[in-house]
Amino acid sequence: MPQGLQVWDGQGAIVSDTSTIAGRVIAVLSISQPGSYASSEFSTGTPTWLFQPTNYVSLYAPNITYGNNTLTWSTGNGSFEGLLLIGVR
Repeated sequence: MPQGLQVWDGQGAIVSDTSTIAGRVIAVLSISQPGSYASSEFSTGTPTWLFQPTNYVSLYAPNITYGNNTLTWSTGNGSFEGLLLIGVR
């Protein structure tokens, strides 16, 4: 019997099931300049990321791309500063 959290919509379809889809954090990085993060752990699921700005004077976010087990971020519309949460699901 599966264990975890299951959520259904009004029509009875499952919209979330932690027994089959669950996220795992790989790294949390403080970033303010272009850079990259490589990890073989990306191949264990679908790469995902979230940027949380810590400098609320400028709310710009970096441009983030993924390829070849590497997440890369670069300057977007302006300077950025924040935490980059990296994981797989």
